[in-house]
Amino acid sequence: MKTAAAATGAVLGAVSLATVAHAGSSLDVRYRCDDGRVVEASYPQGAPEQGMTLTIAGRKIAFRTAMSADGGRYLAVGGLHPHQLLEWWIKGDGATLSEGPAGEPADNADKTIIATCKVVHRKS
Repeated sequence: MKTAAAATGAVLGAVSLATVAHAGSSLDVRYRCDDGRVVEASYPQGAPEQGMTLTIAGRKIAFRTAMSADGGRYLAVGGLHPHQLLEWWIKGDGATLSEGPAGEPADNADKTIIATCKVVHRKS
């Protein structure tokens, strides 16, 4: 797995973004990433099939729920580049944002970790 911490700021700024509004209540979680970036996540309560949204640099990215044997896993097709898959994987108080080729398995060796993050605040 490759890391891209040095390029995180430039790469995240190039994200193709979509805004999503979830009806009902949600769990809003703020994460601080290893590069100092703050990422906010909104997980709809009682409807995990709706996916979730991440707010990065003031913009919202829509993610769909994906299968996970451990923790919660979400995918955004298109990722940071065309034909790429952006992955948000949470477990406990930690989360990983990564990108890899669309259509490839989750454990693809070509996947690049963009940021590792920890929960700093939760609000429901």
